[in-house]
Amino acid sequence: MKLHSSVGRIGTVARLRCQCGQSKNLCVGGSAMPEISIQKQCASLTDLVDVESFGAPIGDLPVQTDSGFFEEGNLAAGTWECEPGKLQLDLEITEFCHLLSGHWVLTSESGTVTEVKAGDSWIFPRGWKGTAEVVETVRKVYMIIS
Repeated sequence: MKLHSSVGRIGTVARLRCQCGQSKNLCVGGSAMPEISIQKQCASLTDLVDVESFGAPIGDLPVQTDSGFFEEGNLAAGTWECEPGKLQLDLEITEFCHLLSGHWVLTSESGTVTEVKAGDSWIFPRGWKGTAEVVETVRKVYMIIS
């Protein structure tokens, strides 16, 4: 095994690397190193649960489900799904999104129309206002900064 170390603000971090290529962090003189949070196979998750609406419904409230897997401080991440319908949005957060499936038409208060389809990524900036029309059930992965 090889041992590599570095000194940080909290303490010394040692990284052990085995001949098989695996490595492990050890922390000496400080708090333990954080671990990676992962949500596997987001496109096929089946453990999504009903959640409050992402926005105010225009017409019937579309069913919305979520499976969050990370929350720390002002950050949150997960997978969200919404059936067809229309929502009025007034966002007090910044959100990175990647659409796994579906079709969404986002129209800002200023009239700018943005269509997103499976494979697209975008950012809702804090303060964005407009309508979100789910044309075909959408499923997105997200990271929110509140």
